[in-house]
Amino acid sequence: MTTEIGQLKLRLPAGFEARAQRIGRLVGASLARQEGLPGGQIAQVGVGPVRVDARRSDRAIAESIAQSIQTAIGRCSAGASPARSPDQNAGEAPALHGA
Repeated sequence: MTTEIGQLKLRLPAGFEARAQRIGRLVGASLARQEGLPGGQIAQVGVGPVRVDARRSDRAIAESIAQSIQTAIGRCSAGASPARSPDQNAGEAPALHGA
C-alpha cells in the first residue's frame, strides 16, 4: 500500500536555521522507510510540539519527528481526531498535510 505525503511543514526553534533543510529531508526519508503506515487520505495531521535535544544529530532529531508523525497518522486512521491530544503542549506544531 502506498502512502503519499502532499506537503510537510516543520517549524523548528531558533538556532536550527542551518540544520532545518537537512532535518526536513531526513524526516521525509525516515517516513519513506516506515513500515505499516496506513493507506487512504488524511487532510491534515497536527503533531507536537516534539521536544528534541539540540545536541542530538540531525538524523536522530529527524527520526524522533518522523516517529511522532507516524504515531499521529496511526491515531487518525484509527478514528481519533487529527487535532493535538490533550497531553501535548499548546503552540504551533509541525504539521503534515496530505493531498
